[in-house]
Amino acid sequence: MPYISTEILVGAVLLIAVVIATNLYLPDPSLASSESIAKSTKKKARKKGGGGRETRGAVVELEEAPFKENKTRGDEMYLRENRSAPIAHSEEATPLSLPERDESGPGDDQTAESFVGVSEDTSRQAEENWNVVPRKKKPDSLDISSRHHPLSTSLALPVATKGQKKNAKKAQVKKAQREAEEADRLKRLAMHKKELESTSVVYSGDAESSKMATEIDPVFHAVDLARGIFNVGYLNQEWSDLHLTFFSSGLKGHRLILSRSPYLSHLMSTASPGSAIHLSFADTNITEESVHIALQHLYAPSLNLIHPNNARAVLATAFLFGGMPEVIHRSYLVIRDSLDASNVANLVHWLGSPSESSVMYGSKTTNGQAASTKDGENGISLWLDDSFPQYREWTVRLKHNVLDYLLRVLPEQVVQEGKLASPDSSLLIAYSHLPYDLFKSLVESSEFPIASHQDRFAFAKKVIAQRKKMAPSSGPQMEENVVLAFRGGEGMEVHITRRPKKGRTFFKVEG
Repeated sequence: MPYISTEILVGAVLLIAVVIATNLYLPDPSLASSESIAKSTKKKARKKGGGGRETRGAVVELEEAPFKENKTRGDEMYLRENRSAPIAHSEEATPLSLPERDESGPGDDQTAESFVGVSEDTSRQAEENWNVVPRKKKPDSLDISSRHHPLSTSLALPVATKGQKKNAKKAQVKKAQREAEEADRLKRLAMHKKELESTSVVYSGDAESSKMATEIDPVFHAVDLARGIFNVGYLNQEWSDLHLTFFSSGLKGHRLILSRSPYLSHLMSTASPGSAIHLSFADTNITEESVHIALQHLYAPSLNLIHPNNARAVLATAFLFGGMPEVIHRSYLVIRDSLDASNVANLVHWLGSPSESSVMYGSKTTNGQAASTKDGENGISLWLDDSFPQYREWTVRLKHNVLDYLLRVLPEQVVQEGKLASPDSSLLIAYSHLPYDLFKSLVESSEFPIASHQDRFAFAKKVIAQRKKMAPSSGPQMEENVVLAFRGGEGMEVHITRRPKKGRTFFKVEG
């Protein structure tokens, strides 16, 4: 076992005590490095001592620091918080080469004394300069740089790895590809838009028709198309392939347009293109004007041409041609809304009556006796329930409108509290022009607005007197009368009768 002198042990103990005290009062990384240097020096000294008395020592040379006054621990902490961290200057610790010790005993003592002196100097310098290197703040991010710069005050940025660089390159390549695709898409879109603009049709005319074809509203396009067909086809009669004649007029038409009417389509099915077709009508209600309106409607709407004077003829023509229900409905509305006391009787004759004759006093007769209805309600039903109405539902609708006007609308204008407001009224004039069967049914009806039987009897008597004045001189002479009959316990009721007028009887006298 090698011999260790007492002085060496004492010095080592003192050195350890100084290091421990330093760590307790100031835990600084620089002091920890000094302690590690001292320990490594001690180990080297022991190794070099071998098994004898020779020892080696190491002296750590520290940069001399300026003299500082002794301060308390509180002052030192206050200064440390307020001052900026100085730049540390450190030098590498180099071991001191000591002269080799002789084998003799006196050399051992001399070497021990020199080692103790060096240790004491080192400890004294460490105690005096223990706060030369201040404690550094812990960095926020880990410094991964492989090289330290002693004079650098900022941390080095982390260096990207190979994988990160590779991923960054891939991201840049993808971004470039997306940008190239977007640029190509925008380029193709611009070319497509340019092609559309070059092939679009621009209409001339009013401001509304100056839009491009891609922006035109479908309704506007349909109206504009109908206007063009009407101007070129109907007004100018260009590019026609058929000639229609009717009454004293005619029209150069187009089979494609005229085929919208089932009636005309049937006539054209047997005619060759370019031929002429003459239109003849069995219905006397159809006029030349109504035919022109119906044909014009096949090219462009002509509802604005319908008025009360031609509404009946237009309804008859549109019903025959077919394919134009809007024209029929418009004509019906014009007829219904134009009803008044002056034309209601004329409309009644236009709609027809159950009698075979169209004259005012015409009626079915059996063996010279007039066939009369039993009561007013049955007579009205008979007039409404026509088995073969000329214009189907439109005839029935107009008949109901006429009855409503004669029984409710017109009487409300002249009848007040169940009595006539004046003896000379529009109701009297309207009823005097009605056919006999309808006149009888209305006066005898329970819905007639004159409630009093006496007033109703007086009104019927005035109407019959007016009808006698307007009776035609030709034709069968019929005599009308009004009677106030009693029905037992049911009270009185008004009856209108008619019978053939008796002629004068002449007797031959022979002398």
